[in-house]
Amino acid sequence: MANVILHIDEDLDTERCRTLQKAMAMQQGVINACISDRHSHLMVLDYNEHETDSGSLLRQIEAQGLHAELIGL
Repeated sequence: MANVILHIDEDLDTERCRTLQKAMAMQQGVINACISDRHSHLMVLDYNEHETDSGSLLRQIEAQGLHAELIGL
């Protein structure tokens, strides 16, 4: 299992955070997707590195019209 933190540039309301978490959790290889309640700009993704990679996950965020950067873990 691998992990990555993404910094999301946009301000997300609670509903958008939930929607994004669910969408990312459904991506192939993603084990868990979590956006911090206190820091809604940060998303932690746990994933199977044999099924996906951090670059692919970043592109999935961007495909939803958001801007984000990988900041590691």
